[in-house]
Amino acid sequence: MVIESGRQPAGTARYGIGHKQIIRIENVTLVLNLKSAELMHVPLNRPVLLLEDQPLIALDLEDLLLQAGMREVICLRSVEEGLSWLETANPSVIIVDYHLSDGASLSILALAKERHIPCVVHSAVPLPDDGDRNLIAGMPWLDKPSDPDVFVETVLATAQLQHV
Repeated sequence: MVIESGRQPAGTARYGIGHKQIIRIENVTLVLNLKSAELMHVPLNRPVLLLEDQPLIALDLEDLLLQAGMREVICLRSVEEGLSWLETANPSVIIVDYHLSDGASLSILALAKERHIPCVVHSAVPLPDDGDRNLIAGMPWLDKPSDPDVFVETVLATAQLQHV
């Protein structure tokens, strides 16, 4: 993983058996040169928290994460369930839909920021233009539906940001 400063558009350039992934997070650009096999067996030491209220999407994302080598994925459907779980747990990364079954996930995002837990927002709604944008500063925002490879790479890169 290479961390570069400056302005680069986000995107994916495929070449040969690997590809170059550019992920834009505010003023940091991650340039990942990965082969598909490198995505496999990259376990995170703590569970991954997946907050998604659509069961089929949650199952699909959980499967992607487990195939990528993550040991444990906790799937919850609401802000209330997420906050309750986070009272006693410290995940490697949180993947959260911006709107869950019981409302916007702003309290989850605020808690993640306060506790320095890496967080990826995976949502079908557009990036907010209001004050909520400050809350999600530095968090990757993936539009639904997202490319499975991009999803997994973004989660892995975000989880590893805390160690950079």
